[in-house]
Amino acid sequence: MSEFTNHGKKWTVKETKQLLKEARMLNDKTTNLNNIALVHKRTPYAIYMKLVKEASKIADEDYDINLEELSEIVGLKPNNLLAGFKKIKYDFVVNVEDIENDDSDYEDDNNEEEKEVSDDNNSQKKVMPTYICIIVIVINLAGLYYYMLKAKLI
Repeated sequence: MSEFTNHGKKWTVKETKQLLKEARMLNDKTTNLNNIALVHKRTPYAIYMKLVKEASKIADEDYDINLEELSEIVGLKPNNLLAGFKKIKYDFVVNVEDIENDDSDYEDDNNEEEKEVSDDNNSQKKVMPTYICIIVIVINLAGLYYYMLKAKLI
């Protein structure tokens, strides 16, 4: 019998709240994702992704929250959090200084397109794979429309 008996099961509100309490201990290095996974009978990756999804919900509710604060709430290092955001295709604006010296255990090796966004005071970057796909689709549709006009199909 597998030790991950809750694998694939829906998270309850009670279990999610408990996870967020336990995740704060990740910052203290008194526990790790493997220990939390055993308690919840889920895989360490499932714990990691649930924390990432909860962080995205928190960021949606509080637009002023920064990466460091999110990191403390969910117990993941900033780079791990950003890698998770990439995996769920969540766009989050961060200050580059927040992540420069952070070591990452779950860092994503994908080299997705990133767009630099500069502000007068801070240098920021925003991962924008969704927007890039939309732009490509719009360009293709415009080309198709132009071709159809030329061929007098419209």
